[in-house]
Amino acid sequence: MCRGYAYDTITFRGEVTAVDGELVTLKVVGSNSLGDHVIATSTLTMGAQ
Repeated sequence: MCRGYAYDTITFRGEVTAVDGELVTLKVVGSNSLGDHVIATSTLTMGAQ
């Protein structure tokens, strides 16, 4: 992972890695001019209310 600097743009991208019923798992990566700055996984619950 690289450092972040003031005024350097961080671009986030996401990808669905799994779907299990109402659960959707995402991989999220934030990159700047030096490379990947943050990598995370998030699980969302998608359902009607």
